[in-house]
Amino acid sequence: MMRMQYKRRAQLKTNYRRRLRLLLGRKDRIVVRKSISGFSIQLVRYSESGDQTFVEVSTKHLREHGWKGHGGSIPSAYLTGFLFGKTAAKKGFGSGVIDFGQESVSQSLLAAALGARDAGIDVPVGAEVPEERIKGLHIAEYARKMKGSEPENYKKRFSAYLKNGLAPENIPEHFEEVKKTLEGL
Repeated sequence: MMRMQYKRRAQLKTNYRRRLRLLLGRKDRIVVRKSISGFSIQLVRYSESGDQTFVEVSTKHLREHGWKGHGGSIPSAYLTGFLFGKTAAKKGFGSGVIDFGQESVSQSLLAAALGARDAGIDVPVGAEVPEERIKGLHIAEYARKMKGSEPENYKKRFSAYLKNGLAPENIPEHFEEVKKTLEGL
């Protein structure tokens, strides 16, 4: 007997067993995806005619609220999740299960889920990310060291931050400013 091969399984895009377990729970899914330049988070509900997306937030939306840092960082992930949570709550959604897809769980993906949880969405998250990483203290410390010892590498490494008008040593303060803005939504 020949086994049916699914295209998305062959491309390593979908784990159908994991997807089935998520769907059998009959809860909305909070789909978190990471790219090199940022994150996208969607609230998706299963339908026999195809999944329906009700809320979608990406790092690009975060920039509209003043974020100047790198889109793929842990602070950016948390703030994108926080913005997602605020947006979903405004639209009447209050809970969901996390769907990381084929991604292995990392601190940045967890930070996005924690951001949604801190914004008021009931999200079961089993692990925590240290607060100093969420706020970007590790980036600021690294930038300070590099600025003192390797100024040319500092300019190259953090060129996008500097181009946006943000000294990377000030990320924790900038994080707090943007979070405060998002809390007001």
